[in-house]
Amino acid sequence: MVGDANELTLDEARERAAAKRAAIRGGPSNRPLFEAVAETVFERYAKVWKPRTLEVNRIYLRRQLLPWFAGREVADIDPREVQRWFPSLRAPPVAADRSAPVLSAILTEAELLGYRPEVSNPVRGIRRYWRKGRERFLSEEELRRLGGSLSAHEAEQPLLVAAVRLLLLTGCRKSEVLTLRWSDYREGHLHLRDSKSGPRTVWLSGAAREVLGSIVRTGAWVFPGRHANQPPNRSWLTPFWYRVRAEADLSDVRLHDLRHYSGDRIIPDSRFESVDHALFGSTFS
Repeated sequence: MVGDANELTLDEARERAAAKRAAIRGGPSNRPLFEAVAETVFERYAKVWKPRTLEVNRIYLRRQLLPWFAGREVADIDPREVQRWFPSLRAPPVAADRSAPVLSAILTEAELLGYRPEVSNPVRGIRRYWRKGRERFLSEEELRRLGGSLSAHEAEQPLLVAAVRLLLLTGCRKSEVLTLRWSDYREGHLHLRDSKSGPRTVWLSGAAREVLGSIVRTGAWVFPGRHANQPPNRSWLTPFWYRVRAEADLSDVRLHDLRHYSGDRIIPDSRFESVDHALFGSTFS
């Protein structure tokens, strides 16, 4: 049995079937094929990785790893082969860099299972891409331009404006803001139950509390989706952000960059004096 047909995509079912065939071809020997060990890793990590991480890593496996390593005995993959594989990837640097840890996890698992010698993982010495300037910080002048653009849309799009402001004022990730429940907001703090780094508490400035206080409560979600019992989808904020950043002449700023302004989990109100003024002007006190 490959898996539940109601839970697997066609591509995933094919991958698992191929891994099962590889395991059968390998027989009881100590030299299984790459795809068989890969499937073992994904079955084990399904209990550890978040669903989105599992989904993305499956894509890296399918697009970046299997075309090169499928059919190879996992014991035979050596540093020279990994060094040839990595620069051959026809993928953006971020996809190439993130597929390397997936390969590393598979080869480390092979070591633990006794299919490779200990400390033989050839991914450890790989030199990944260096992406210059990935972190982007906004100056106070840029914050003022962004604040003006947000204020211009506040009457027509209050929830979208509030979401962008919370990204700036809390240091939270987009997924954390969009999946906020009102029950997560207690005693002036956000109690995130399932952040990327696990449960954590976010201390809020007065400005962040003001933003939350301005939102009309219509259900369990701070930012409700099309259906009242669901949050918005991941792309809900993106079109609005593209429009706002163009108006503010911030075409190189990503939504993820907004969280760099705050960053710390414990944030005194004085930390936000300049951003408060930029985002709210004289309307905020």
